[in-house]
Amino acid sequence: MKPDRANAPQSCSGSSLIEVLVSLVIMSIATLGMAALQAQSIGQQVSATSRAKLAFLTADFSDRMRSNLSQVPKKEQSANASAFHLVSSWANQALVPVAVPKFCNASDLGAQQRSVCDVASWRVKLREEIPGGSAQISGNSQDGIKLTLMWFDKQHRTRSDLKRETEQLRDSDSCDKLGLSNASLQNCCPGTAQVPKGVRCHTTLLLP
Repeated sequence: MKPDRANAPQSCSGSSLIEVLVSLVIMSIATLGMAALQAQSIGQQVSATSRAKLAFLTADFSDRMRSNLSQVPKKEQSANASAFHLVSSWANQALVPVAVPKFCNASDLGAQQRSVCDVASWRVKLREEIPGGSAQISGNSQDGIKLTLMWFDKQHRTRSDLKRETEQLRDSDSCDKLGLSNASLQNCCPGTAQVPKGVRCHTTLLLP
């Protein structure tokens, strides 16, 4: 008896088609996974870049402050008149352009004028280097100057929202919250800053 060759090719053809479809599904899943990992990697790189810029900006501010110590507020003095004192909210800073006063071009600046120019030019650099870059400056020469840098980070969201197209931005902890650890105190936002969702903060205590 001769084998029924009519049915054999059809059976092989059906099996091959299923194998191709399964392979396509696996490749699609793998491609989506690679795309998700790449997107997450890019987000981490952006965050790491921001951190590096924050370190540079903090060091730059510290150098400007230490080069003009006579203008750093003392404990027994009112800090409001010092350029090294800034407690404006994030919105008031981020939405308003920062400008360096025209008198800063003069060559014979006094200590007070130089401090104003140094802080103004530093704030311009802060705005250029990180998204929505703003700052709060408080403290005195005896206890130290507390420098809080604030910036908008689109990756600052809850873990459950990391893979969503529509980002659910996250609130930063307020420094007014009780029971924060030392690490949390470095990354909390001052209550007076009134930061919106998606804004991060980092505080450094600088000793003149």
